[in-house]
Amino acid sequence: MIRRSPLWPTFLTVVFIISSTIVFYGAGQAQHDPLALPAGLLAADKGYGITIDLSDYDDPVLTETLTSLRQNGLLWLRQPVRWAEIEPQPGQFEWESLDLIISAVARANDQKAAGELFKLIVVLETTPGWARPSHSPLTTPPTNISHFGRFARALAQRYGSQLDYYQIWHEPNLSVNWGNGYVDPAGYAGLLREAALNIREADPQALILVAALAPTLENNPLNLNEMAYLDQLYRAKARQWFDIVAGQAYGFDLDPTTPARPDQLNFRRLELLRRVMLQYGDHETPIWASAFGWNVLPPGWAGRPSPWRTDQDRYDPPSLQVERAIQSLALARQQWPWLGPMLAIRWDSTGLASDDPARGFALSEQPALLAAIRSAARIGVATAGHYPASHPSGHYSSGWRFSRTQADIPRQPPHSLTISFEGTRFDLLVNRGPYRGYLWVSIDGQPAGSLPQNKQGQSYIVLYDPLREAETVTLAQNLAPGRHEALIEAEGGWGQWAIAGWTVYNSPAPLPSQNSLLLAGFLAAASGLGLAWQLWPHLGRIFSIAWRFGQRVGKRYLALPDNVQIAITLALAVTFYFASSGLTLVLLPLLVLALLLRPDLGLALICFNLSFFLLTKPTPLGNYLPLESTLLLTALGFFLKRSPIPNYQSPITNYQSLISNLKSKIQNLKSVDWAVLSLLSLALLSTLAAPNFGVSMYEWRILVSESILFYFLVRLGRDYGPRATADRLRWAWRLVDGLAAGAILHALIALYLYFFTDQAILAEGVRRVIGPVYSSPNNLSLFLDRVWPILLGVSLLPGPARSSNIRRSLYGVGLSIVSLALFLTFSKGALLLGLPAGMAAMTAAYLWFQPKRQWRRVIIGLLGWLIISALVLVPLSQTERFRTTFDFAEGSTGFFRIKVWQAALTMLADYWWLGVGLNNFLYQYRTRYILPEAWQEPNLSHPHNLILDFGTRLGVGGILLLVWLQIHFWRNAWRLYQKLPEPLVLGLIGSMAVFLGHGLVDNSYFLVDLAFIFFLTFGLVQHLSEIYQISK
Repeated sequence: MIRRSPLWPTFLTVVFIISSTIVFYGAGQAQHDPLALPAGLLAADKGYGITIDLSDYDDPVLTETLTSLRQNGLLWLRQPVRWAEIEPQPGQFEWESLDLIISAVARANDQKAAGELFKLIVVLETTPGWARPSHSPLTTPPTNISHFGRFARALAQRYGSQLDYYQIWHEPNLSVNWGNGYVDPAGYAGLLREAALNIREADPQALILVAALAPTLENNPLNLNEMAYLDQLYRAKARQWFDIVAGQAYGFDLDPTTPARPDQLNFRRLELLRRVMLQYGDHETPIWASAFGWNVLPPGWAGRPSPWRTDQDRYDPPSLQVERAIQSLALARQQWPWLGPMLAIRWDSTGLASDDPARGFALSEQPALLAAIRSAARIGVATAGHYPASHPSGHYSSGWRFSRTQADIPRQPPHSLTISFEGTRFDLLVNRGPYRGYLWVSIDGQPAGSLPQNKQGQSYIVLYDPLREAETVTLAQNLAPGRHEALIEAEGGWGQWAIAGWTVYNSPAPLPSQNSLLLAGFLAAASGLGLAWQLWPHLGRIFSIAWRFGQRVGKRYLALPDNVQIAITLALAVTFYFASSGLTLVLLPLLVLALLLRPDLGLALICFNLSFFLLTKPTPLGNYLPLESTLLLTALGFFLKRSPIPNYQSPITNYQSLISNLKSKIQNLKSVDWAVLSLLSLALLSTLAAPNFGVSMYEWRILVSESILFYFLVRLGRDYGPRATADRLRWAWRLVDGLAAGAILHALIALYLYFFTDQAILAEGVRRVIGPVYSSPNNLSLFLDRVWPILLGVSLLPGPARSSNIRRSLYGVGLSIVSLALFLTFSKGALLLGLPAGMAAMTAAYLWFQPKRQWRRVIIGLLGWLIISALVLVPLSQTERFRTTFDFAEGSTGFFRIKVWQAALTMLADYWWLGVGLNNFLYQYRTRYILPEAWQEPNLSHPHNLILDFGTRLGVGGILLLVWLQIHFWRNAWRLYQKLPEPLVLGLIGSMAVFLGHGLVDNSYFLVDLAFIFFLTFGLVQHLSEIYQISK
C-alpha cells in the first residue's frame, strides 16, 4: 500500500500552480491581440504631415512655408477643396486657386529625391447653393449626389496625374458638418460611392479616404460616435468604396498610454475604430490619422474654452501636453501596425482669431514636438507593420531590380539586403521558383533563431520550389524590444523576384518556447492528477466545509435588515457600473454574491434598468449588457434558492430531487403559462424558418426568451427578505418602485438634455426630447407612457390599502416629471391614443367597482384631466406636426402609415403560417413588399401596428396568441381589482391599455424594454391573482 506523505499535497500544489501559470500565460500570449495584426501595404508609409489650407498663403509665404514643412519632415499635405467655391454655378469651374496650389507643390517637388516629395490629400467638402436646399448651410450634402460625382470626376480628370489621394467630406458624423440635420451614415455611403466611382473612372490609380470621423461620446441622431458611424458604413456595404479609413487621434488631457474606452475621449480611441473594422473581417484596410495631437495653450489662457479639453477648469501645463504628443509618436509606431501617416491638425495660426483655442495646435509654435517629428521622419527603420520590398528601411546593394512592391536579386554580386527594424518578431515574404537559390540570414550578426542552420551555423531560406509558391517566413521571434538589423545575402534566385516585402511585430513580452510550454503542460497535468489522487478521499468533506461556510456567511447577510440589504445591492450595482475597469473585477464577485443571496432584488434592478437596456458596461473581461447579465444571475439565484444542494455526498439523490421538483412545476402550470410557452415555441419555429436567420435568432434570444424568463421569475413572486411573509404586496411594490424610479431618472436626464444641451430633435415645427439612450422621441414615449398610468394610479387614486404618504408623494413628483417628458416627445401615438386609452380603462374599472359615493370625486378629476388635456392639445394642434395628424394626402405621415399596413397585409397573406420571422420585416418590406408610391420610406423595421406586427413576425398563430394573452390578462385583472381595489392594480390595468392603444400605430412589444414591461405587468397580475385566491 502506498502511503500518502503529508508533504506531497503541498509539493504538488506548488508545481501545479507554477506550471499552470506558465501554460496559461503562454497560451494567452500566443493568441495575438487582433490589434497586433498589420494592415496592408497602404499602412507602410509611416510618414508625417499636416492639414493645411495652402490658399491662405500668398506666393512668397507659400514657398517659405513649404520649405519649412519639408525641413521638418511634414511631407503629407491635407488640402481642403471646397466644391462650393470651385463650381459656384452648374458646370462653371473656377480652378485658379487650386491651380496655384498644385503648381506650387509641383515646383517644390522638382529636383528632390523620391523620399522628400510632398504628397497631397485633397478633401472634397461643402456644397454650392445651387446643389442644396435654399437657406441651408454649406455643409449640407447635395440634393442630387450625381452633381457631386460630376465635380469629383472633373477634379480627377484635371489633376489626376498630380494627385493620388482623395478624401470625401469632413466629419459627417457631426450634425454641423451634415447641414445641421440628422447624421446619415447610409446617405454618406451613397455620397462616397458616387465620388469613388467617378474618381476611379478618371484616375484609376486614385486612393479614396473615408471622411475623417470626429471623436465624440454622443450617440443620437444629431451627433453619432465614430465607432457607431463606421459600423453603419460597413452595414451599408460601403467597404468597396474606400481604400483608407481616417481617424482623429486627439489626446485631450490624458496620457497617450490611457487605454481606449467607448465612454472616454483620448489618443488611443483609434483602437476602437480598428476593432470595428476587424469585426467585419477588414484587417487589410489601414487607418490614417488625419489629425493628432494635444491642445497646447499658454498658461492663463483667456480665450474661448477649448473643445479638446476634458476639464475646462484645469489646463495642463504646455510642457506636459507637448511631452504627451512626443510619447504618442513612439506608441503609435510600436503598437499600431495598421496605422499609416500621422497628420497634425495645424501648422500655424494663420486665419485664426486671437481667442480661438485652435491656436493650441499650431505645430510651428511647438519646437520640441517638431524636433521629435523631424527625428522620427528621418529614421529609415521599419516599425510594427507590413512593408513592400521597396520600403526605405531596406538597404540594397547595387544591381537589384524593383517593382512597386517586390525586388529581384541581381545576377552579379554583391547580392546583399540590410533591413533595420524595431520589434520582437521579423517575417520575410519570399517568392520561390524552380531554380536553386538560398537566402543566408543573420539577425544582429547572429544566426536567425527561427531558421534552419547548416554545419557552419549559418541560417538560411531555401528559394527552390517547382510550384512557385509565395510564403511568409519567420526569421526571428522573441527578440528583445528595440532596434535590430537583418542582413540577407542572396545566392542564386535571380529572375523570380524573390523578395516580396517584410513584416515587423512588436509583442510586449517574449513568448515561452514551444518546448517550455510542452514541459509546463505535462507538469501541470501530472501534478493535477497527483493532487486529485491525494485529495480524492477528502473531496466530499472539503465541499461540505465550503458549503457550510457559505451558508453561515449567507445567513449572516440575510439576517441584516431588509433596507440594509437593498442599500448594499443598489450601492454595489451603481458603483460597479461607474467603476474603473480594474475595480470592476473586485466588485463583480460581490455583486454576484448579493444577487444570488437575494435574487428578488435582482428583479427590482432589472425593472430599474429597463429604460437603460442599451447601455453596455466595459470590463477587462469584455463588454456586457447589465440587463441581460442581471437577469441570468437572478435566474440562477432563484434556482439555487428553490433547489439547494447541501449534501455533496449524495449527488444522485439531489438529481432525483431536482427532477421531481421540475415535474411538479410543469404539472402546476396554468393555462396562461402555457400561452406564454406557446409564444416562446412559435417564435423559435418562426426563427428557424426566417430568411434572415441571424437577426431573427438574436431577437428570439434577447427579446422573446429572456422576457419570458423574466415573466416566470415574476410569476414565482418570491421575497427572500427578512419580512417576506409580513406583507405579500411588499415584493410587488418593490418591482414597481424599481420600474418607476428608472423611468423618472430617465425622464429627468432627458429633460436636462432638452433644456440645457442641444440634444433634441427639430422636426415638423417642434423641438422633441430624445433622452440619453433612445435615438427617437417615439421610442422614449413608448416606454414612458407604459409607466405613466402606474404613477397616476398610485399618486392620485385612493384605495383600501393605500400606499404610504412618502410613496404617494414621490410618485406624484415622478408623475409631473414623466408627464412633462412625455409632452415634449410630441408623440401622437402617446398623447392621442396611449394615454387616453390608459385613462379610459382606469376610469372604467374604478367606476365599475367603487361605491357610487366616490364617483363624484372621480368624475371631477376626469373632467379636470380633460380640461388640462384640451389646454395642452389645442396649441399643439396648431403646430405642423399635429396639424397633419389626419392628413392622408400623398407624402404625409398618414399616407405612409396606410401604405405600410397594406404592404404588411400582403406580407401576412404570403407568410400566414409562421410569418417572415423575428426582425425580418425590414428586409422583406424594402426589397419586395414596399408599394411604389411609398418609396420615400423604405427602411421601416415594423408595420406600426400591434396586430400586424405579431402577424408578420409569427404568422396567424402570433395573432391568436396575442388574443389569448389579452383574454387572460383582462379576465384576471378585472377580477383582481374587484377583490383587491389597490391603486397598483389599477395602474397595471392602465399600462396594459396603453400597450393596446399606442400599439395601434406603433411598435408596442417587439423592443426589449417594451417586452419586459409587458411581461412585468402580465406576471404581476397573474401572481397577485393567485395570492388572493390562496388567502381567500
